[in-house]
Amino acid sequence: MKRTASAIFMAMLMTSVLCSAFKIVPVGASGTIYIRADGSIDPPTAPISTVDNITYILTGNITSDADGIVVERDNIIVDGAGYVIQGAVVYPYKGIRLSARGNVTIQNAQIKSFDFGICLDHDGLGGSYSSNCSISRNNVTNNRWGIYLDGANNNKISGNNITNNSYGVFFDYTNENNTVYGNNIANNELGICLDGYISTTYEECPENNKIYENNIEDNAEAGVKLVGLDNIFCHNNFLNNSIVIESEFSSGGTNDPKLSRSIFDDGYPSGGNYWSNYNGTDANLDGIGDTPYVIDANNTDNYPLMTPYVIPEFSSFLILPLFFIATLLAVMVYTRKDKISDVM
Repeated sequence: MKRTASAIFMAMLMTSVLCSAFKIVPVGASGTIYIRADGSIDPPTAPISTVDNITYILTGNITSDADGIVVERDNIIVDGAGYVIQGAVVYPYKGIRLSARGNVTIQNAQIKSFDFGICLDHDGLGGSYSSNCSISRNNVTNNRWGIYLDGANNNKISGNNITNNSYGVFFDYTNENNTVYGNNIANNELGICLDGYISTTYEECPENNKIYENNIEDNAEAGVKLVGLDNIFCHNNFLNNSIVIESEFSSGGTNDPKLSRSIFDDGYPSGGNYWSNYNGTDANLDGIGDTPYVIDANNTDNYPLMTPYVIPEFSSFLILPLFFIATLLAVMVYTRKDKISDVM
């Protein structure tokens, strides 16, 4: 019985620690907060602290009926520390805006109820692009556009929970060499949208972006809506989406979405993606389907996976449930041992 009591106490202690880590705290500020180019925070009373003008850490929640945080400084880290940036879903406001920024990291924030959750864009026609930024380990929910890229190159979007948005990740026209990996993209209207313009004489669309090791699941309209060139989709899990890949995105005019082409596998034996609606067989049991998964005339996964791809790293949004499961298992094991000891 002592072991059981000890196990229960440990479970209660872990639960208390975890709950305190995710506790709801009072609202820290309302209105738009700016991280200025000189490193200052405007207004200075905002719940953001920095000691070196490089790492900026939220110290409270933020609510705004305009933009949440506007970053005007390059080469910095904005750490949400688990706090909430809450909007009012008002056009055209952003939870966090990076306009023509370079080498900025946005991490560990909860961004909710904005027109654009996190926005990486350029500073006007022919202006500078946002580049070499990292968007990681954020919870982006209930926005119109979850993570939005327009004129953004060489950025990384990784380990985020992107759920219940109209658009999960949206590439708008010219975006190149970005990577989207290790994300949970689920329960959106559209999981990932690559939007652009393609004709026989003109191209303005997402190109050469790599999208891999994501769970793309239960998106109502489509898992991916696709107009682009030479984008790579590999080792993703496409699970129970209404339409898996929709490549007939019409923008009017002479746009011909049938010219859109992407790569959906990494060759053999690395393989392609897991498709929950794939009905092929695996006669030689190598884990790869014997027949290709055909998306349309220009897009085929030649080596579809027979089982879901195991994402190498668990993102932060999965850790809490795993802790609770581990705790419950520990209690069950100790209780079983006590019962055996009592019988003996």
